[in-house]
Amino acid sequence: MSVVPFKILIVEDDVTLNRGLVHVIKKMGYDVYSTKSGEQALKQIKQHSFDLVISDLKLPGIDGKQILKAAKKYDADIMFIMITAYGTVDTAVSAMKEGAEDYILKPFDMEELNVVTISLPPLRERIEDIALLAFYFLKRYAAQNNKQIDQISYDALKLMEKYNWPGNVRELENIIERATLFEESPALTVESLPCIFRHSVSRNPRRNINSLDQMNRTHIEDVLESTGGNKTEASKILGINRSTLYRIMKRFKIQ
Repeated sequence: MSVVPFKILIVEDDVTLNRGLVHVIKKMGYDVYSTKSGEQALKQIKQHSFDLVISDLKLPGIDGKQILKAAKKYDADIMFIMITAYGTVDTAVSAMKEGAEDYILKPFDMEELNVVTISLPPLRERIEDIALLAFYFLKRYAAQNNKQIDQISYDALKLMEKYNWPGNVRELENIIERATLFEESPALTVESLPCIFRHSVSRNPRRNINSLDQMNRTHIEDVLESTGGNKTEASKILGINRSTLYRIMKRFKIQ
């Protein structure tokens, strides 16, 4: 039986960058399509079954966020990565709220294109972003829930920095949202975080050292157990869609 290649659509109006991305990603063995406009992107999304769309945010006419919304309506399981030169937290979070998996910041020059992969650095490798994003989500959900919470304790932040974040930014958002909803004091503390989250971080790393894969598998199994095997609810907690969860479960041979 032949293996169907992973199919990717590149949407980028910068001709040089478009060609560079197509060249690099093709060399990685993926089936790559490209276009320079949002209008053409929507036509291709309807004609082909893409696994992933990588799109610039700023495009003439239909922009990246509009492509994202339309793509998710057409296929809820399609993965989406946004390219943006406008690297504010607001922009990145807004795109991920609409369903984007992650984002890439411009500029990255042609020499760097030789090492570009679609496996973007996970949140656990961007420790400096954790506090910034945590406070951003805290401000947002405190306002939404009329909560007077504006602090996160030092210990809670340190715990977040040690956590492996298998669900990336969306998992961080879900944790802060739930913590804000139930917290009655002016600050989020270690006790505000879910038990599964706290227990997944070893208090004595010398005594119990696991690989990242082992930690991810254990965490996902814990989440599935806490939801009674409900994969839809587990996906929400992890901040990933159900198809991604099924792929991870298959990879780790989780029944």
